[in-house]
Amino acid sequence: MDAEHLAELMEFPVAFTFRVVAAGSPDLRAVCQALAEGALGRTIEQVAAQASSGGRYQTIRLMATVERPEEIAAVYGALSAVPGLRMLL
Repeated sequence: MDAEHLAELMEFPVAFTFRVVAAGSPDLRAVCQALAEGALGRTIEQVAAQASSGGRYQTIRLMATVERPEEIAAVYGALSAVPGLRMLL
């Protein structure tokens, strides 16, 4: 989805949750947070991690206030570099 469509669907600024599903690792939460903060240029407000039942994967939820639609695309672009990435939601 491009920035123009996001601008039509949402009112900015908006609280937005990014979800990352990746192979579990001890530093996955920190890596995701660093990538997202680098893309936004500010601190992420909330970061939560949850391991799958078998422990093979982790879901990281990052909540941030997004000022413009382009920031959403920038964060998703940065998070696409997460090692062991399975999906971005």
